Amino acid sequence: MSRPNQMDVSIVIELPLEYPDYMNLLGMTIQTTIGYICLDLQTFITLYFISQIDQGLLQMAGIGIANSLILIFLIPIGFAFNQSLNLQTSQTRVIRGSNESSKVRLSKRILVIEIYLLWIILTILGVILYFSKTLIQEIFDFDENSKVIDHAWDYLIFLLPSKIIALTFDSLKNYLMAYNITYPFIIIHSIVTMIYVGLSYFFIIQLKMGLEGAGISILLSELLNLLGIIGNFEFIQVLVFIMAGLNQTVFSQIKQLTRNDWNLAKQFIKISLPIIVHLFSYYSVFALLIMLSFGLSVKHINLSYLILSSALLILEFPKSLSLTSITLVGYEKSKGQLSRAQSYVVTSTVIYFIYSCFLYLIFSTFKDNIIDYLYEENKDQIDFNGMFNWFLISIVISDGLQGTLSGSLKGIKKVKIVSYCTFLAYYIICLPIALYHIKDENDCGKWILISFVIGNSILCILFIIFLYTSDWTSRYSQLPILQELDKNKKQIQVDIELEES
Repeated sequence: MSRPNQMDVSIVIELPLEYPDYMNLLGMTIQTTIGYICLDLQTFITLYFISQIDQGLLQMAGIGIANSLILIFLIPIGFAFNQSLNLQTSQTRVIRGSNESSKVRLSKRILVIEIYLLWIILTILGVILYFSKTLIQEIFDFDENSKVIDHAWDYLIFLLPSKIIALTFDSLKNYLMAYNITYPFIIIHSIVTMIYVGLSYFFIIQLKMGLEGAGISILLSELLNLLGIIGNFEFIQVLVFIMAGLNQTVFSQIKQLTRNDWNLAKQFIKISLPIIVHLFSYYSVFALLIMLSFGLSVKHINLSYLILSSALLILEFPKSLSLTSITLVGYEKSKGQLSRAQSYVVTSTVIYFIYSCFLYLIFSTFKDNIIDYLYEENKDQIDFNGMFNWFLISIVISDGLQGTLSGSLKGIKKVKIVSYCTFLAYYIICLPIALYHIKDENDCGKWILISFVIGNSILCILFIIFLYTSDWTSRYSQLPILQELDKNKKQIQVDIELEES
């Protein structure tokens, strides 16, 4: 067999789909979900080991604050850039008049630009966030527990670079998903999660390093994830072929960005802005309201972060389903395969409906056991029985459904509609309702969840209307970044020839 870097990459990316639509959609979603769940499990592993040491509750609260701030300020931009990369890579696969080798080079050029932008922007935002400690402390009055913010900032030293590395890994994941490749992530995340257990035990318990040990563990695990996806896994042949090209383009040639690349970067940001608005509207309201709903004492910070982490764990499946919908719906629509694109929309909605019904049944059946196990110490202060049903309706049903539908809309290039609707539902409707009841000590949490149900229900209705009324027969207009590529085709060909030489 010839060496991987001598293989024709078109052999890899044009493999026919061997399964019916629903099996392909479900398979990609499950494989992506398992990878994300492994990352969430690392959060619970950290909290478990931290709880075993002195001042564990204070340090857990610091971890909760640090992760919530990252969720609000960095994650929306990172996820938005990565979804935009997936969207644009999918369209490069169906450019007419180009051979497969040129299409792959174009998509890799977009990948290089996206990673470069990701590192620059997230580094700037991370530095700003780190030096905003005093401002954050003034905005959130942490009553008598001033050490919480100190612990949060101690953890941020490690968490900021860890999340930048994690989002870089997610960039490569979104790129590969655009070519219908998802199964390597299960292997990588599963192995790293098992290693993470050992790292956390060693640094947190054995060396008694506390937050610093947790930070070192998460940083090392993210580095292992990244090394896993860029390494040469001989038993994953498809990954080897593609990564043989990626290693050269991304890491060897990344400093050779040309003037034309910066023009492409501007177009990339322009395309990504509506997705940033959508995800920032979602994550900022979601994280802030859950934190504020229980108060900012140490006990309540830990409780709210536990609920937030549980909600994010539940939402990993619809998040993966949404990302898969972006990939498959967008690709089939770009090819003009309208019936297949529409079948993916219907199938993804049906799959999530079955998933939500299953979860609702499980949680409803074991509701009392879950409340007793997780929130026993707070049962005398908060009416969990009253909140639990609203939690299920808000998170399990309405939130996941709107996320799934939003992926289908993004796939057919209705990104601006998604961002406008999300801003309307969360900032104009959901947030005012929640803030009106924020001082109601008895029913604050319940009303915040009710506000989410109202906002998400409105989004579901709007998304269904736009999906139903969209003109599916119209052809896509070429994305601005690809128009820019066409304008600079001669210069790009020169760049490609230099790379090959």
